[in-house]
Amino acid sequence: MYAIVEYGGKQYIMRPGRLVRLEKIDQAPGTVVEFTNVYLVRTEDHTAVAVGQPLNYVVRATVRRHERAKKLIVFKKRRKEQYKKKQGHRQWMTVVYVEAIQPRDTG
Repeated sequence: MYAIVEYGGKQYIMRPGRLVRLEKIDQAPGTVVEFTNVYLVRTEDHTAVAVGQPLNYVVRATVRRHERAKKLIVFKKRRKEQYKKKQGHRQWMTVVYVEAIQPRDTG
């Protein structure tokens, strides 16, 4: 079973029991977070696919740790103007452990 979830303007595939690296979530490690922008859910036997915008599903995950991504080099240059600028950037990421994909309680 897997779900496609939107978070931070990007879409991620989430499967129960797997670690996923997302953009930074301002939660302490060990906190349970819920993702409600679920756009696709596929069952384990691949017989049922639910597609919607967003669906009545929720993905529960536990925050494991915060880390930084690989360094990206930002280089700007203007020819014939003697202008160069080199800069590095490391984005903060959050690693979450996907616990479950289940229907949302509508009660």
